[in-house]
Amino acid sequence: MNNEKIACFYAVACIDVLGTTEACEGIRDMPTDDQSRAKSLEAFIESVNWIETFRDCFKKLFDHFTEEKETIVRVPAEKKGKFDELRKVTLRYRYFSDTIYAFVPLVTTGFHANAINGIYGIFGACGGMLLGSLAEGKPFRAGIDIGYATELKYGDVFGPAAIKAYEIEQKIAGYPRIVVGDTLLDYLDCLQKKRDPYLGKDEEDKEACKNMAECCLRMIGIDVDGRRIIDYLGGEFRTKLYKSRENGKNISFDEVFKMARTYVESEYKKRWINQDKLATRYYLLDRYFKLREEALV
Repeated sequence: MNNEKIACFYAVACIDVLGTTEACEGIRDMPTDDQSRAKSLEAFIESVNWIETFRDCFKKLFDHFTEEKETIVRVPAEKKGKFDELRKVTLRYRYFSDTIYAFVPLVTTGFHANAINGIYGIFGACGGMLLGSLAEGKPFRAGIDIGYATELKYGDVFGPAAIKAYEIEQKIAGYPRIVVGDTLLDYLDCLQKKRDPYLGKDEEDKEACKNMAECCLRMIGIDVDGRRIIDYLGGEFRTKLYKSRENGKNISFDEVFKMARTYVESEYKKRWINQDKLATRYYLLDRYFKLREEALV
């Protein structure tokens, strides 16, 4: 065992593509005829293609939040170096089958702002991706929280933090949404109020952490069942993240919203008619869209 490995607090997101189990149902056993074989393989290949697209899209979003960018903020020459260091982002991710783990160590070698910048990147990537995936009819769900963890030799994250994120995704999220754990909420509140002197290297670092924590908190909303979620249809996404993507790639938020809204409504109605066990969950998702749609008017 490598004795140099250090366990520390990590923010971890477990992001899981939905529907892949159903896609594999028909090919667990050998197909008995050419027609069933072709139909099963078609559904399977469609899922494979989407998982690869899903990974590529998340990579682009993570890269968007981690790459160094020019800023319009004017900074005195003597502070430019420190300003650039404060803006750096610590964010790593690994793929496993139809799941992505994104993670940020909260012990940093430089400024603590690098860690909260990474959490903002996870929030932004997950929220931005969920609306688009619903518009494509390919939903996912996620859980995000903080706990102890370490990184293994090949770069994947291991420990209670990963387990907490997985359990939130599996047992609490329930349907396409991104649920935020209580420990992470407490951490953001702590940074916002600058309560813990150990979370910032100096006053400028603490102020940067406070500002980013406030941005993250504005990205969180209360779902209809009382859970804290990434509010990907809320004001922080509409006015900042989606707006910047529209300017860069000519993407219309209204168009993507309508496509996602149509998919969610059709899934709810279909599952309700068929008395599907997920009907209630899609009702909650449909209700979330309706509430945000009213706010858009």
